[in-house]
Order: sequence, then C-alpha cells, then structure tokens
Amino acid sequence: MVTTVSASSGAVVDDNLSALLAVLPVPMVVLDHHGVVLSWNGAAEAVFGWTAHEVMTKAIPIIPPLERDRANEIFYRLLDGHPVVDTEIERRRKDGSSVVLSLSAAPLRDATGQVARIVEIYADITAKKADHRELERLARHDPLTGAVNRTVLMSHIDGFLASGSPLP
Repeated sequence: MVTTVSASSGAVVDDNLSALLAVLPVPMVVLDHHGVVLSWNGAAEAVFGWTAHEVMTKAIPIIPPLERDRANEIFYRLLDGHPVVDTEIERRRKDGSSVVLSLSAAPLRDATGQVARIVEIYADITAKKADHRELERLARHDPLTGAVNRTVLMSHIDGFLASGSPLP
C-alpha cells in the first residue's frame, strides 16, 4: 500500500513514482523541500512502525535527537541537488528502538529546475551490522570460553616487546 498526498493539497507525487513506491520491498519515502512526508510506502510502515496516515503531511518522525544535525546535513545536501548513495545512518522506530539503515536518496526537480521533492530509499542493515560485530568478536575470542584467542594474545605480547616494557 502507498499513501501519497493528493494534487488537491498542492503536492503531486506522479503515477510512475507511486507505482514504484507500491512494489518496492524496501522503505521508500518522498519528502517535500521542507522535509514534510508526501509519500510513505508499506515497507516504511513495516520497518518504522508508523502508518502512512500517522506521518503524511508531517515532518518525518524517524530521526532520533542525536542524529538531527547529521540528518539536516544530508537533507541540505539533497536540497543543493546532490544525491546521497549508500550512506549508513541510524533512525528510530515508533516503539523507540533503533534501526541501522543504508540511505540512498535523490532530489527531484520541478519544471523550473528547483528541487521540489526528495526521494529516500532505505535498506535495513541492522542484522548485517550485528552479524559483522559478532564476526569481529569471534575473530578475537574463543567461541566456547569467551577468552581472547592466540591472535589477540600474540598481538599484546608483540606490543609489550616493541614498547620495551617487561611482560607482566
């Protein structure tokens, strides 16, 4: 399901973009040049927890307070006409939990060449990031005992020897 602001309210999300929004299995959001949600697809509802009805014609609610400055920086870059590709960001769900995402976004221009809308596509990489952290941990620790493995131990010994410090 895709919800878009109608032409009668002054914002237009064309049929082609609406069709794309409807079939994408990843969250896709269309914002106006003020950051107001014009379109919110079903995948956005599933990932973030807000329904389209809750977010339409309002500022996008997914930005956590500590990420506001970075989010504004990205938004102004888009307003300046520069796309954003595969940028890792953190956002929040309706329940307050965090989600790590890869953001790709592009400015859409009106007939006069001005940026009128921003299209944002998100890929949820939360599980991928957790898997990566676990692999890093397993590379340095014994999976059974949790103790540091030989690689970490040798690295520490090499560091002590290189510094001239006696081993404890």
